Amino acid sequence: MVLMGPAGGTLPVLCPEPSEGLKTLFGFYAPPGPSIEKMQHLIEVMTYAPHDVPPGLLEQRYAAATAPDAVDYVTRLFKTFGVAGTGVPEELWRDVHRIPHKTLLTWGRDDRVLPLDGAFFMPDARLHVFPRCGHWAQLEHQAELDALTTTFLTGP
Repeated sequence: MVLMGPAGGTLPVLCPEPSEGLKTLFGFYAPPGPSIEKMQHLIEVMTYAPHDVPPGLLEQRYAAATAPDAVDYVTRLFKTFGVAGTGVPEELWRDVHRIPHKTLLTWGRDDRVLPLDGAFFMPDARLHVFPRCGHWAQLEHQAELDALTTTFLTGP
């Protein structure tokens, strides 16, 4: 199993809850609703170096985030976390010890959405922390993440 900055693995130990990134995510959908300006702010929080975000990503992410299925998903999340992101999510961290699979956890050291302290509760997991990386390792360190994943999945 390969996970990138996953939610639900732990209670925050070193960071406030909800995180800055979760507040920004919930704020994106808060009244008066999504906007391109809110998406720009969300990208700034999701990445370590927002000036390196490829051209066109802002519009792509905005379109994806405002698609009906995405809005439906977020509406369900709001019921779990509370509209302002202050509710208590399902306590998945209580069961991570039951995961039988070898796991590769990847995390951005500078993740402001799901901070790094969420990585330390999963047993039998390898952890790779990307420096100078926010929540989107697949964007900020794509080649290294791809190689790491391939090696993990094809290795002994």
